[in-house]
Amino acid sequence: MFSLIKLFILQTKEFLKMTFTVNSSIVKSYALLILAEKYTIDEVPNVGNLRVTVIEILTT
Repeated sequence: MFSLIKLFILQTKEFLKMTFTVNSSIVKSYALLILAEKYTIDEVPNVGNLRVTVIEILTT
């Protein structure tokens, strides 16, 4: 349970600063959801460079 809270806090901090890298946990989460066909790239929020970074992971 503690690890889920920690993950949520990390994702919230990353989301608030609006700058994401390929190592950001939220970017990895969206990439995995897209690969699992639970989300599409259009459903990824276009906030900061989030969508661009998710696309970067998926195309490498």
